[in-house]
Amino acid sequence: MERLKNGNFLVSFGFYELREVDILGRCLKQTILSSRMHHDWFELDNGQLLITTEDDSHPDNFVMDVSEVINYPESSDTVYQLRMREVLDTTRVAIPNVNAQGANDDKDWFHNNRSVYDVRNQSFIVSGRHQDAIVSFVQSAAELDHTLELDDINWIMGPHDNWVEAYQSKLLTPVDESGNIIADVTANLEFWNWGQHSVSIPADQPEDANLADYIIFNNGNYRSYDQALAVPASSNYSQCSRYRINRSTMTIQKVWTFGQELGSGHYGSFVGSVRDHDTTYVVNAGGICLNDEGINVGTHYGDPDNDLSLNDIYPHACVYEVLKQTKEVIWGMECSWELTPYFVYFNFKATRAPMYPESMNIYSA
Repeated sequence: MERLKNGNFLVSFGFYELREVDILGRCLKQTILSSRMHHDWFELDNGQLLITTEDDSHPDNFVMDVSEVINYPESSDTVYQLRMREVLDTTRVAIPNVNAQGANDDKDWFHNNRSVYDVRNQSFIVSGRHQDAIVSFVQSAAELDHTLELDDINWIMGPHDNWVEAYQSKLLTPVDESGNIIADVTANLEFWNWGQHSVSIPADQPEDANLADYIIFNNGNYRSYDQALAVPASSNYSQCSRYRINRSTMTIQKVWTFGQELGSGHYGSFVGSVRDHDTTYVVNAGGICLNDEGINVGTHYGDPDNDLSLNDIYPHACVYEVLKQTKEVIWGMECSWELTPYFVYFNFKATRAPMYPESMNIYSA
């Protein structure tokens, strides 16, 4: 559920239905989708919706590698579309392991969990959890009669492991606060996005037109493609991370983080969100999996020390509002549940919104 620019809420029911409701809970509009939507949607300035969908040629395999714009609110017709398998390497190793979705690498190899449109740079930004990659595409790439090509990619954000030669020129180079290239293994363990969610575009962008900032909920799964260096859930952490990309130099810098200081007890190995506000971020670690001793064990197939012998966990979710300037937590909420099977209780996203927005449509009954 998210609030639309008109003040109403858009709520998903199952995978094929959207309902627009007002603050009184009255359904104002029902939209039936032609393709299976999952995870998230993003409202464009013209009211159309950029949604994450599945490959309709594999309707039963949960192939989450398509982003499309539908002509909301007029209809659910597709007006733009991006199909990841047309241009990305479907054979690249998937971390976190896609067996978490009951599929193999030939199926849910990408796991698109959020797409946004960057108005300033006229580009589509697509997040693929199972590839530990966020990919920027030129706007024209989404035309319905177009098949994606390598030249449609502006950049790829994520660890450089296992990308074949054709993609090397698209990979962003990590740099520190002084602009020096980060070349050692810590670039993987500490710097990059791993199993990320909730890619968003903060409102306060750099003045330099070559620079663009993005924020993510960085789950942190594994933190390495080398199993000898993979970080177990009991020692891992999740973060809200803000990155700055220099499009002219193809470099990327991490400029703000919050979460590591909370420790492994707040490591969310799946789901999660971050929302940008004027002076704060709302950070949601909604997929924390603890054992009966309070130790983080991560998800099935989602962490190197999970041997699948544990079928039940103590789910936990934490939501914090954090000041950007000082990283002080000014509001927090934690939820815990009793022993339950995996994936029964979790909190996918958290938002903060006023009860009565400036723009609001209330219709008489």
